[in-house]
Amino acid sequence: MNDHRKLRPLGTIFCRQYQTQAHFFVEPAEPNNIRHLVVQYENGRKEFCAGISGQWTDTELLDLLRNPGWEGMSYPVWEYSARYFANPMLMWPPVVSCHVPVRPVVVQAQNQAAQGRDTPSLDEAATKQGR
Repeated sequence: MNDHRKLRPLGTIFCRQYQTQAHFFVEPAEPNNIRHLVVQYENGRKEFCAGISGQWTDTELLDLLRNPGWEGMSYPVWEYSARYFANPMLMWPPVVSCHVPVRPVVVQAQNQAAQGRDTPSLDEAATKQGR
């Protein structure tokens, strides 16, 4: 099954979420220049496939695959980005942020306040930003 796809074996581990062995392969970057992780499960579960960032080395990929994730995860870490975010590329650690960027003028106002200078209100700072 894997010969015609030119899959390169990467390793095998026990997947606790599915209670079966998971066999890992890397599919070469043909024709779209994106390598893919291919996971085949011994219990007959459907094959899983996800894109691998061109910046990732095999060592980084192996680090991801060995990561146990956190207790209670419904899916293995290699399926995390696909299952939780519908992202076709591997992603770990999870990057979830609710951070709202601070406007430069607001930062300038805070710096001036720290130095004891008169500072514009946040409304004035927003007005200077064109808001």
